Amino acid sequence: MAATADPRAKPPAATSTHHLEPWGQPSLPPPTPFDGGIEELWVKLMGHLRDAADRLRVP
Repeated sequence: MAATADPRAKPPAATSTHHLEPWGQPSLPPPTPFDGGIEELWVKLMGHLRDAADRLRVP
């Protein structure tokens, strides 16, 4: 018996390329500039660290 394709078989479907299209970039608002100076930023960071340490402290 010869190894031939079935003549009743349908041709392969065209491949979809929708998965190759890039996703749209989300529109984000631009970041607000921080003009308070490095000292104020440092104080703010230390406050956050102090709060986190207080939450970790066992009574």
